[in-house]
Amino acid sequence: MRQRLALAAALLGEPSILVLDEPSSGLDPAGIHWLRTLLRARADAGGAVLISTHQLAELARVVDDLVVIDRGRLVAAGPAATVLGQAGATSIEGLVLGAAVAP
Repeated sequence: MRQRLALAAALLGEPSILVLDEPSSGLDPAGIHWLRTLLRARADAGGAVLISTHQLAELARVVDDLVVIDRGRLVAAGPAATVLGQAGATSIEGLVLGAAVAP
């Protein structure tokens, strides 16, 4: 409930750009479905939705474009299918794990 309330507050001013950090954290399956539907509708209406998350499987269900940053360095950016294809990855998780650089 707290996560939904925070999202509702973020939407009050009808911003053209939403920046969300771990938006599905703490949501039950119904809440995650609600969130996916909401974010897809915002994007389809021309709004930008930027999501920072570690939930890569969930991200794969809603993303159009990817930006992968590793230790402050841009690793990949562009349409999801293009970025995955160029990296030879079959999933966002595979892309991210392959992009990580050992310290």
